[in-house]
Amino acid sequence: MDYTCEVMINARLEEVVNALLDHNVMLQWQKELSKVVPVEQEENAYLLFYKVGNEELAMKESIKEENLPESITVRSEVPGAYKESINYFIEDNGKTIWMIEVALHFDKPNNIPKEAFNEKTFKDMLKFKAFIESSI
Repeated sequence: MDYTCEVMINARLEEVVNALLDHNVMLQWQKELSKVVPVEQEENAYLLFYKVGNEELAMKESIKEENLPESITVRSEVPGAYKESINYFIEDNGKTIWMIEVALHFDKPNNIPKEAFNEKTFKDMLKFKAFIESSI
């Protein structure tokens, strides 16, 4: 399942990329994220712990390819599924276009509509946009 999302952020490219990759900043704008723990013996890999209702969900996040400040590829894994996200950053007159190409892979077929994933990604991008724009 593949899709693309894009937002324009009223901040310089360097500010956007630095904030997006900083896990301490991530804890501020992702309210459901409770902690970030480096994965031992794996470079550029972290466990992100999210509160989902009364449960805690651990997601492994790994940087697969880094071509900053233009792009970065991130793999996010949970039991039964993983997501490859290619994040592109383009500076445009002091603003930043952030585009994500997402490929989702599931171990088993599911009935969740593609639009639900696309909408969640876009909402998360808008949360980050609001956070970074209010921080500068």
